[in-house]
Amino acid sequence: MIKSYCIGGDSWSCGEWLVDKFLPGGKQYDLHRLLLNKNKIVSDISFPGKDNQYTILKLKEHLDNSPLEYDFVIWFQSDPLRRPVFIEQLKSAKDFSLDYRYFVETSNSYLEDDYAHLNDIGKTVYCIGGLSKINSTLISKYNNLKVLVESFPEILFPNSPHPSLCLGLWMKHIERQVQLDSLEKIRQDHAAMMKWASPECSKFFNIGDSHPNKRAYKLLLEYILSIKQ
Repeated sequence: MIKSYCIGGDSWSCGEWLVDKFLPGGKQYDLHRLLLNKNKIVSDISFPGKDNQYTILKLKEHLDNSPLEYDFVIWFQSDPLRRPVFIEQLKSAKDFSLDYRYFVETSNSYLEDDYAHLNDIGKTVYCIGGLSKINSTLISKYNNLKVLVESFPEILFPNSPHPSLCLGLWMKHIERQVQLDSLEKIRQDHAAMMKWASPECSKFFNIGDSHPNKRAYKLLLEYILSIKQ
């Protein structure tokens, strides 16, 4: 019997990019095509650049309206702090009023909300930590959510821990709002992420690109199929 897959999330759920990720046809080598090549039925419900709230909403809309009962629903976790409301909060913060703990606690608070909404879909969802790492403690509260891969980057680079914070575009808003010692910790996390796009990591990331390449997605697919046939 042919297995069916529904894949949701941000740009990390798509694959290696050929051109601008926001243009039609930008995806070159993604999980969708890899699974199709293995004679699977696949729906790609991915939205580059969007936050977890948005991708969960779109995944739910698709599942509610799809005639298919998918064998596997897979969701890639993005940066919890990508939420537009968070950027507005940063802009209104007082100078040097925020510390590292504030960002971690806010990230975890958003994640718990994301997991609750994902769980409310009412179907088993297999979760992959992409741009940010799955919080295993928080997600364990939800019966419908199964951790497929806690951290995609850690599968690729076992000796390089996924940073506590995912550093996205919100970073450009924090120079004046963050205490200096905390700013240094955030910069260290950012440096760890930027390492993925460096020549030393070029086996699984094309140089200068913050998305895993086709070798990485092949490895991920082999792992997924090995445990979810």
